[in-house]
Amino acid sequence: MHVGPLVTADRIVREAERRVWAADGSRAVDMESAHVAAALPDGIPVAALRVIVDGPGHPLLRPGTVTRGLAARRVLARTGPALERWAAALA
Repeated sequence: MHVGPLVTADRIVREAERRVWAADGSRAVDMESAHVAAALPDGIPVAALRVIVDGPGHPLLRPGTVTRGLAARRVLARTGPALERWAAALA
């Protein structure tokens, strides 16, 4: 597990740009989280949990993405209850 800054990009980020974000301290890049957070009313707490299937050495458009995607689904199934408890604690 890694905790740290999450960058939202407007496109799929490839290797060279990914290295730039990583050097800046970012832990992950997605295309949705900031947009979802911006659509919420002010004052609503936001948490983003990302399970990454592509990264350095594991490009997105490769056969191994399917296997990593299935592993990611298992991780999300295990972490979902923790997010539900977090949301309930805020209510």
